[in-house]
Amino acid sequence: MDRRTCLIVVCLAASACGEGERFSFSSTGGSSAGESDGGEVSIREISFQEDSTILLDTGEVKQLKLSVILSNAVAYSDVTDKFDGPGDSLDGSIAWFSNNEDVVQVSDEGILTAVGEGTTGIKATLGVKSAGLSIVVESKTVTLSALQFHDQLVEVSAWDPFVLTLDAAFSDGSSTDGASAETVMALADCDVVFSSVKKDVALITQEGEVWPVAEGNVAMKVECGGFRDAMTVRISGLPEREEAEEELVESIKVTVDSSNWVVGETRTLKAEVAFNTGTVSGVSTFFVTPSGNSGEVEWSSSDGGILAISEGKAELLAYGEAIVTARYQDYADAERVYVHMSPEDSTEDADRFLSDNDEFIIEYGTNGGYSSHLFPEIVYGMPQTGGTHVVSFGGGGYFLVVLNNYVVVDGPGVDFTVFENAIQSDMYGNFAERAQVYVSADDDDYFFFPCDDDDPDEIYSGCAGVTPVNAAENPLDPEVSGGDSFDLEDVGLAQAKYILIVDMDTCSPDDPTYYDLNGDALCGISGEQGFDLDAMAIINGVNE
Repeated sequence: MDRRTCLIVVCLAASACGEGERFSFSSTGGSSAGESDGGEVSIREISFQEDSTILLDTGEVKQLKLSVILSNAVAYSDVTDKFDGPGDSLDGSIAWFSNNEDVVQVSDEGILTAVGEGTTGIKATLGVKSAGLSIVVESKTVTLSALQFHDQLVEVSAWDPFVLTLDAAFSDGSSTDGASAETVMALADCDVVFSSVKKDVALITQEGEVWPVAEGNVAMKVECGGFRDAMTVRISGLPEREEAEEELVESIKVTVDSSNWVVGETRTLKAEVAFNTGTVSGVSTFFVTPSGNSGEVEWSSSDGGILAISEGKAELLAYGEAIVTARYQDYADAERVYVHMSPEDSTEDADRFLSDNDEFIIEYGTNGGYSSHLFPEIVYGMPQTGGTHVVSFGGGGYFLVVLNNYVVVDGPGVDFTVFENAIQSDMYGNFAERAQVYVSADDDDYFFFPCDDDDPDEIYSGCAGVTPVNAAENPLDPEVSGGDSFDLEDVGLAQAKYILIVDMDTCSPDDPTYYDLNGDALCGISGEQGFDLDAMAIINGVNE
C-alpha cells in the first residue's frame, strides 16, 4: 500500500486517534532501530504505566503494563508478557512476582487477580532491570454485619396476618431500622430466610408475613449471610372463625428475584398463590390461606444436576438452565432459571484469548485479506494498539473459531468480548464496520445476537465492530476494555464452543463508513474493506 493508505489504516485501528491528530512515521537520521550513534543499544529502565499504588477490590482482575526505555531514548509502552526490541539481543520475557499470593496473584501475562484483603508488592523483571508496584486490596462490597428482628415479642389475638420487620447493620457503617426482608436482601446481597419452629401454631412466608394457626407460643427465626436471630409470637384469645365463602384457588405464580443465581449458592424459592378470598405472597412451602386453611406448595426442577430442590430451597450445583415449577392443587407455574458460573471459577489460569490451541476458518469477502499472511497469529492474545494489528474480512467475509481447551459459558454478566478497530472521532465520525455474531455449542445449531446494523442514530446495538478498543485497560473488564461484549443468556445458550463473526457488508455510499468528513473514501480500499478483527477475550469460561 502507498504511504497515504497506510496512514489511514493505522489511524483507523488506533483508538487513540482523535480530533486533529495524525499518525506519522519518524526516522533517526538513517540509523537502524537496533543501533545508535553511541554503539550497541541496551535497556536503560523499565517502569509500570500505572500509579505507584493500585487499589483493588477483592475478586477484581487487572492487566498490568510496562514501559521500556532504551539507552538511545527510544521508548516502548504496553509491554505485558514479553518485549520484542529492535534487536534480538534485547528480546526477552517479563518475569512477574507477587510478594503475597494470598493477597494478589499475577499471571505470566501480567494479569493481577485480587484474592484477599491486604497489601503486597508486585515485581516485574526484564533482563537485569526490575520495577516494583504496591497493591492494596480492600473489599468494596457491602456485606451484612448484624441482623435481628425489630420486635423480640409480638402478642396477637386475631387471625389477621402481620409482617415482621428487621434491624440490620452493614459493613459500610449504614443501618436499617424496621426494614422489610426485601430491603435487607437488596442492601446486603444475601438470601433472607424465615422459618417457624411450630407450624401448628403459626406459619411465616419468605416476606416475613406471619399467619396464626392456633393459640400458643412460637419462635420465628431469620437467617441471612450467616447471621441469625429469633423472636417470639404469642397467640391468645383468638375468636371463633366466621364462616367464610367457599375458598377457591385462582392462580399460582413463581416469583424469581432478578439477581444472578450463581453455582454454589442456595436460594429460597417463592411463589404467590391467589384465592377468591385474597392472595398470599412469599410462599416457600407451608402457608395459611386467607380463610385459615393450611396449604403446601410443591416444587420441582427440570434438571436436578443443575438445580436441586428440597423443602422449598434450590441448591445451585452447576452452570446452565433449568425450569423451576411450583404446584398447588390443580394449578402450576414455571420459570426458566439461569445458573451462572461462579466468579471464582473464572479466575483460574485459562486460555482466555485466541491462540494456537484453537481452530480457525476465514473466508475473505470483497476487498478483504489485509494481514492474511499473518493470520491466524495476528488475532492471538490480547487486543493491541497500532493500525496494522488486524485482519480484514472484506465485504461479506466471515471468521469461525472453534475453541479448544477453554470454552465460553454463561457466567455472571457478559461472557466474551470481540475487539475490532472501530473509531469515534470528529475526523472520521462513527467508523463502525459492523458484523453479526453467532454462537453454537455443537456446530449444528447457531444462535445469533440481533444486530441493528442500519441504525440512523449509529448506535448499532448488538453488533460487533462498534465500540473503540482501550488497549491499555484490562481486556477482561468490559467496563473499561472497549470492544463489543456479548452475554450467552441473551440467546439462551449455556455454553459456546463455536463463535462465528460475519461482516454485514456495510460499505456503501449511503453508509457513514464510506467517506470521512473530508469526503475521502474510507471503507472501499483494496484488501482493507470490512470487519477488522483484532482479538477476542473470554470473560466467563471453563476448561473442557
